[in-house]
Amino acid sequence: MLVIKFIPLLYILSLLFGCLYQTERYIENIIPVINEQVNSKTNIEYSNDGEAFTIPFMPNNTIQNLTVSISLIGRNLDYEIYSLYVYRCALSQEDKILQIFTIESTEIINPSYVEFEDMNFDGCLDMSVVWFTGNANRTYQYYRFHETTTEFEETPFFSVNCVGLEFYPDTKQIIATSRSSASVYERIMYQYINEKYVLKRREYIKSLDLDSMTYDLRIIQYNEDVSSEIFSIILTEDEYYGDITIRDNYLRFGTSNLPYWYP
Repeated sequence: MLVIKFIPLLYILSLLFGCLYQTERYIENIIPVINEQVNSKTNIEYSNDGEAFTIPFMPNNTIQNLTVSISLIGRNLDYEIYSLYVYRCALSQEDKILQIFTIESTEIINPSYVEFEDMNFDGCLDMSVVWFTGNANRTYQYYRFHETTTEFEETPFFSVNCVGLEFYPDTKQIIATSRSSASVYERIMYQYINEKYVLKRREYIKSLDLDSMTYDLRIIQYNEDVSSEIFSIILTEDEYYGDITIRDNYLRFGTSNLPYWYP
Protein backbone atom coordinates (compact mmCIF):
# COMPACT_ATOMS: atom_id res chain seq x y z
CA MET A 1 0.00 0.00 0.00
CA LEU A 2 2.85 2.36 0.83
CA VAL A 3 4.36 1.88 -2.61
CA ILE A 4 1.02 2.48 -4.30
CA LYS A 5 0.54 5.78 -2.45
CA PHE A 6 3.93 7.07 -3.59
CA ILE A 7 3.59 6.07 -7.23
CA PRO A 8 1.62 9.22 -8.24
CA LEU A 9 4.12 11.48 -6.47
CA LEU A 10 7.10 9.76 -8.04
CA TYR A 11 5.39 9.92 -11.41
CA ILE A 12 4.79 13.67 -11.07
CA LEU A 13 8.38 14.27 -9.92
CA SER A 14 9.73 12.26 -12.83
CA LEU A 15 7.69 14.35 -15.26
CA LEU A 16 8.89 17.56 -13.65
CA PHE A 17 12.58 16.65 -13.69
CA GLY A 18 12.19 15.24 -17.16
CA CYS A 19 10.85 18.61 -18.39
CA LEU A 20 13.71 20.45 -16.69
CA TYR A 21 16.22 18.05 -18.21
CA GLN A 22 14.71 18.45 -21.68
CA THR A 23 14.76 22.26 -21.30
CA GLU A 24 18.43 22.21 -20.33
CA ARG A 25 19.21 19.86 -23.19
CA TYR A 26 17.37 22.22 -25.55
CA ILE A 27 19.44 25.19 -24.40
CA GLU A 28 22.68 23.23 -24.73
CA ASN A 29 21.70 22.09 -28.22
CA ILE A 30 21.24 25.72 -29.28
CA ILE A 31 24.75 26.60 -28.18
CA PRO A 32 27.22 23.68 -28.37
CA VAL A 33 30.07 24.02 -25.93
CA ILE A 34 33.63 24.74 -27.02
CA ASN A 35 34.73 26.51 -23.79
CA GLU A 36 37.15 29.06 -25.13
CA GLN A 37 38.28 31.88 -22.82
CA VAL A 38 38.74 35.11 -24.79
CA ASN A 39 40.21 37.24 -22.00
CA SER A 40 40.24 37.69 -18.23
CA LYS A 41 37.07 39.77 -18.17
CA THR A 42 34.84 37.88 -20.57
CA ASN A 43 34.02 34.21 -20.22
CA ILE A 44 32.56 33.18 -23.57
CA GLU A 45 31.28 29.72 -24.38
CA TYR A 46 31.68 29.48 -28.14
CA SER A 47 29.51 27.52 -30.53
CA ASN A 48 29.79 26.84 -34.19
CA ASP A 49 28.63 29.87 -36.14
CA GLY A 50 24.86 30.10 -36.33
CA GLU A 51 23.05 30.91 -39.56
CA ALA A 52 23.19 34.66 -40.20
CA PHE A 53 20.27 36.86 -41.14
CA THR A 54 20.81 40.02 -43.15
CA ILE A 55 18.93 43.32 -43.02
CA PRO A 56 19.23 46.19 -45.54
CA PHE A 57 20.48 49.39 -43.90
CA MET A 58 20.40 52.90 -45.35
CA PRO A 59 21.46 55.34 -42.59
CA ASN A 60 20.70 58.43 -44.70
CA ASN A 61 20.16 59.51 -48.29
CA THR A 62 23.88 59.68 -49.11
CA ILE A 63 25.06 56.34 -47.70
CA GLN A 64 23.39 53.45 -49.48
CA ASN A 65 23.67 49.72 -50.18
CA LEU A 66 24.64 48.79 -46.64
CA THR A 67 23.61 45.56 -44.95
CA VAL A 68 23.75 44.35 -41.35
CA SER A 69 24.31 40.60 -40.85
CA ILE A 70 23.86 39.01 -37.42
CA SER A 71 24.70 35.46 -36.37
CA LEU A 72 24.78 33.63 -33.04
CA ILE A 73 28.31 32.66 -31.97
CA GLY A 74 28.06 31.74 -28.28
CA ARG A 75 27.01 32.59 -24.75
CA ASN A 76 28.48 34.84 -22.05
CA LEU A 77 28.96 32.69 -18.94
CA ASP A 78 29.68 35.68 -16.68
CA TYR A 79 25.99 36.60 -16.73
CA GLU A 80 24.18 34.29 -14.31
CA ILE A 81 20.59 35.60 -14.20
CA TYR A 82 19.59 34.71 -17.77
CA SER A 83 21.33 33.12 -20.70
CA LEU A 84 23.21 35.98 -22.36
CA TYR A 85 23.82 35.16 -26.00
CA VAL A 86 26.68 36.62 -28.03
CA TYR A 87 26.23 37.54 -31.69
CA ARG A 88 28.56 38.58 -34.45
CA CYS A 89 27.37 41.76 -36.18
CA ALA A 90 28.86 42.52 -39.59
CA LEU A 91 28.31 45.80 -41.45
CA SER A 92 28.91 45.52 -45.18
CA GLN A 93 28.60 47.60 -48.32
CA GLU A 94 28.04 45.46 -51.39
CA ASP A 95 30.87 42.89 -51.20
CA LYS A 96 33.08 44.80 -48.77
CA ILE A 97 32.96 44.20 -45.00
CA LEU A 98 33.26 47.54 -43.22
CA GLN A 99 33.06 46.41 -39.60
CA ILE A 100 32.69 43.32 -37.42
CA PHE A 101 31.84 43.51 -33.72
CA THR A 102 29.85 41.58 -31.13
CA ILE A 103 26.49 42.37 -29.56
CA GLU A 104 24.69 40.62 -26.71
CA SER A 105 21.07 39.79 -25.90
CA THR A 106 19.14 37.51 -23.57
CA GLU A 107 16.97 36.67 -26.58
CA ILE A 108 17.44 34.38 -29.56
CA ILE A 109 17.13 37.36 -31.86
CA ASN A 110 15.68 37.44 -35.37
CA PRO A 111 15.15 40.34 -37.82
CA SER A 112 12.11 41.61 -35.86
CA TYR A 113 14.38 42.25 -32.85
CA VAL A 114 16.56 44.72 -34.79
CA GLU A 115 15.34 48.18 -35.81
CA PHE A 116 16.85 51.44 -37.01
CA GLU A 117 16.04 54.84 -35.47
CA ASP A 118 17.80 58.20 -35.42
CA MET A 119 18.41 58.14 -31.68
CA ASN A 120 20.85 61.08 -31.46
CA PHE A 121 19.11 63.33 -34.01
CA ASP A 122 22.15 63.70 -36.29
CA GLY A 123 20.31 62.71 -39.47
CA CYS A 124 21.65 59.12 -39.50
CA LEU A 125 19.78 56.03 -38.41
CA ASP A 126 21.18 54.09 -35.45
CA MET A 127 20.62 50.43 -34.56
CA SER A 128 18.44 49.14 -31.72
CA VAL A 129 18.58 45.53 -30.53
CA VAL A 130 16.15 43.89 -28.10
CA TRP A 131 18.18 42.90 -25.03
CA PHE A 132 15.36 41.46 -22.90
CA THR A 133 11.62 40.77 -23.26
CA GLY A 134 9.40 40.95 -20.17
CA ASN A 135 5.67 40.49 -19.70
CA ALA A 136 4.87 44.01 -20.93
CA ASN A 137 8.12 45.86 -21.61
CA ARG A 138 11.20 45.26 -23.68
CA THR A 139 14.72 46.44 -22.96
CA TYR A 140 16.41 47.96 -26.00
CA GLN A 141 20.09 48.72 -26.48
CA TYR A 142 21.13 51.36 -29.01
CA TYR A 143 24.29 51.39 -31.11
CA ARG A 144 25.12 54.79 -32.53
CA PHE A 145 26.13 55.06 -36.21
CA HIS A 146 28.76 57.58 -37.40
CA GLU A 147 28.61 58.87 -40.95
CA THR A 148 32.26 60.00 -40.95
CA THR A 149 33.60 56.50 -40.26
CA THR A 150 30.67 54.51 -41.72
CA GLU A 151 30.67 52.41 -38.55
CA PHE A 152 28.63 51.72 -35.44
CA GLU A 153 29.95 52.35 -31.97
CA GLU A 154 30.73 48.88 -30.68
CA THR A 155 29.12 49.38 -27.25
CA PRO A 156 25.55 50.62 -26.65
CA PHE A 157 25.34 54.31 -25.84
CA PHE A 158 21.81 54.07 -24.41
CA SER A 159 19.44 51.43 -22.99
CA VAL A 160 15.78 51.80 -22.12
CA ASN A 161 13.03 49.50 -20.82
CA CYS A 162 9.68 50.42 -22.38
CA VAL A 163 6.69 49.46 -24.48
CA GLY A 164 7.22 52.37 -26.88
CA LEU A 165 9.12 55.59 -27.60
CA GLU A 166 7.96 59.01 -28.78
CA PHE A 167 10.53 61.17 -30.57
CA TYR A 168 10.83 64.98 -30.51
CA PRO A 169 13.70 65.85 -32.88
CA ASP A 170 13.18 69.62 -32.58
CA THR A 171 14.15 69.55 -28.88
CA LYS A 172 16.21 66.32 -28.92
CA GLN A 173 13.90 64.56 -26.48
CA ILE A 174 12.27 61.16 -26.19
CA ILE A 175 9.42 59.94 -23.97
CA ALA A 176 9.51 56.25 -23.03
CA THR A 177 6.32 54.55 -21.83
CA SER A 178 6.65 51.52 -19.55
CA ARG A 179 4.11 49.45 -17.64
CA SER A 180 4.75 48.01 -14.16
CA SER A 181 1.38 46.26 -13.80
CA ALA A 182 -2.16 46.43 -15.14
CA SER A 183 -2.85 49.51 -13.01
CA VAL A 184 0.53 51.32 -12.98
CA TYR A 185 2.57 52.81 -15.77
CA GLU A 186 5.19 55.50 -16.24
CA ARG A 187 6.19 57.92 -18.95
CA ILE A 188 9.79 59.07 -18.76
CA MET A 189 11.33 62.01 -20.60
CA TYR A 190 15.01 61.88 -21.56
CA GLN A 191 16.90 64.89 -22.92
CA TYR A 192 19.84 64.36 -25.29
CA ILE A 193 22.64 66.50 -23.84
CA ASN A 194 26.39 66.33 -24.55
CA GLU A 195 26.17 63.11 -26.58
CA LYS A 196 24.10 61.20 -24.01
CA TYR A 197 20.53 60.87 -22.75
CA VAL A 198 19.75 62.44 -19.37
CA LEU A 199 16.65 61.56 -17.32
CA LYS A 200 14.75 64.81 -16.69
CA ARG A 201 11.16 64.06 -15.66
CA ARG A 202 8.99 61.03 -14.90
CA GLU A 203 5.19 60.83 -15.02
CA TYR A 204 3.80 58.15 -12.69
CA ILE A 205 0.16 57.12 -13.11
CA LYS A 206 -1.75 54.61 -10.99
CA SER A 207 -5.38 53.55 -11.36
CA LEU A 208 -7.01 54.04 -7.94
CA ASP A 209 -10.55 52.80 -8.44
CA LEU A 210 -11.84 50.88 -11.43
CA ASP A 211 -15.48 51.62 -10.51
CA SER A 212 -15.11 55.41 -10.34
CA MET A 213 -12.22 55.42 -12.86
CA THR A 214 -9.91 57.76 -10.96
CA TYR A 215 -6.17 58.03 -11.41
CA ASP A 216 -3.30 59.24 -9.26
CA LEU A 217 -0.79 61.21 -11.36
CA ARG A 218 2.56 62.42 -10.08
CA ILE A 219 5.45 64.22 -11.78
CA ILE A 220 8.99 63.65 -10.53
CA GLN A 221 11.78 65.96 -11.65
CA TYR A 222 15.46 64.96 -11.67
CA ASN A 223 18.48 67.21 -11.28
CA GLU A 224 21.63 65.12 -11.33
CA ASP A 225 21.32 62.85 -8.25
CA VAL A 226 18.43 64.77 -6.68
CA SER A 227 14.77 63.93 -7.39
CA SER A 228 11.70 65.82 -6.23
CA GLU A 229 7.97 65.55 -6.73
CA ILE A 230 6.87 68.77 -8.41
CA PHE A 231 3.25 67.93 -9.12
CA SER A 232 0.47 65.53 -8.07
CA ILE A 233 -3.27 65.34 -8.74
CA ILE A 234 -6.19 62.89 -8.78
CA LEU A 235 -7.71 62.71 -12.25
CA THR A 236 -11.15 61.75 -13.42
CA GLU A 237 -11.56 59.49 -16.44
CA ASP A 238 -12.28 62.45 -18.74
CA GLU A 239 -9.18 64.29 -17.54
CA TYR A 240 -7.08 61.16 -17.82
CA TYR A 241 -8.13 60.63 -21.45
CA GLY A 242 -8.00 64.37 -22.23
CA ASP A 243 -5.55 66.15 -24.46
CA ILE A 244 -2.36 64.15 -23.93
CA THR A 245 -0.39 66.82 -25.79
CA ILE A 246 -0.69 69.00 -22.71
CA ARG A 247 0.77 66.26 -20.53
CA ASP A 248 3.54 65.71 -23.07
CA ASN A 249 4.37 69.40 -22.96
CA TYR A 250 4.51 69.25 -19.18
CA LEU A 251 6.90 66.31 -19.32
CA ARG A 252 9.02 68.01 -21.96
CA PHE A 253 9.15 71.56 -20.60
CA GLY A 254 8.28 71.30 -16.90
CA THR A 255 6.36 73.91 -14.93
CA SER A 256 6.43 76.46 -17.74
CA ASN A 257 3.71 74.44 -19.54
CA LEU A 258 1.24 73.34 -16.88
CA PRO A 259 -1.82 71.25 -17.91
CA TYR A 260 -5.25 72.88 -18.02
CA TRP A 261 -6.39 70.90 -14.96
CA TYR A 262 -3.56 72.20 -12.75
CA PRO A 263 -5.22 73.39 -9.48
